[in-house]
Amino acid sequence: MLYVVNRARRLLEHACQDLTRQSGLRKVELDILYFLSRSDTGDTARDIIESRNMSKAHISKSVDNLRRTGCVTLREDTADRRCMHLCLTEKGRAFAADYATVVRRIGRQLMAGITLQEKQAIRSAMEKIRRNIAAADITLSHPGHTEETP
Repeated sequence: MLYVVNRARRLLEHACQDLTRQSGLRKVELDILYFLSRSDTGDTARDIIESRNMSKAHISKSVDNLRRTGCVTLREDTADRRCMHLCLTEKGRAFAADYATVVRRIGRQLMAGITLQEKQAIRSAMEKIRRNIAAADITLSHPGHTEETP
């Protein structure tokens, strides 16, 4: 399974090469733009860190570059001045849309020949794996804590 996931990741990275060259952005920055374009509620660096499981330093560097290149702006939270919301610019939205096109194309390639029933089984299994990973993360970050997985 890890082999398949790694190969799919590498396939996406390869498919993004033209876009990364054209935009001057790294794949992680395109991924952040994509996240922001699809997220209804999460638009802070913390939201990205939690959803993408990336380091704070990595996200901070990427956000700085996205600001410098004019892909995002920052907006102060009205309730908490320490919290900054990331807002896509037109340029950022355009790159996110281009990246979404690549992601959809790769998704179609990966799922070619797979029936609807098989796709549903894959989604169900992946959700269970996601929950198991979350439970393992809790156990690893809190030694002595055990959590039963559903």
